[in-house]
Amino acid sequence: MLLPGPQYPPIVVALIPNNGKDTAEDIYKHHVTLLKMAAELGINIITGASDGAAAELSAQNMMDNLPSEKEPILYENLEHGYRIKIPVHETGPYFSNQDPEHGRKTGRNQPQHGTKTASLGEGFIVNHSLVDLCESGDSGMYRADVINVDKQDDGAARRFYHRKALRACTEIVDGVCRVKDGYLGIFVYLFILGPQFFIDLVMDTTC
Repeated sequence: MLLPGPQYPPIVVALIPNNGKDTAEDIYKHHVTLLKMAAELGINIITGASDGAAAELSAQNMMDNLPSEKEPILYENLEHGYRIKIPVHETGPYFSNQDPEHGRKTGRNQPQHGTKTASLGEGFIVNHSLVDLCESGDSGMYRADVINVDKQDDGAARRFYHRKALRACTEIVDGVCRVKDGYLGIFVYLFILGPQFFIDLVMDTTC
């Protein structure tokens, strides 16, 4: 079980080994048990993360459908069809998400595999967008990060979402920081999916 918090690394407080044969029901029972234990100890639990395995995702769906012990948190945007409902238990609001390390890898892998084009405002991102960023020489990325890649490379994912990669998408023109021509799509992609440490770069008008 991991206890996440802003600007703090996860802290392991319990490890349960498994042989890879756990079902969604098994994982769900562990989550419910941990919530009950945390409630007895007065520990607040705000999220449950998984790496995207089918059984874990199914267990997360079961947790999301667990009856809320208190008034749930509800966000609706009828114009865009959004309706987000978060159950609130004795331990506090509980929502499911993907483990950050796996989330970074997923975000990096998506543009690189298959024939895909994502339109991002006036920009776009395709596999060659990552190649161009790497070949700019300023991103801190390696050739192996974009050519014949290892999908499970945590280091490549960290380099992709590093401030150096975001900075490499920009340049100074007449004293003003701007996104380079052809880099708008990948800049938006990194800015939206990138971690919190991009904020100081955004506030830096010198890029």
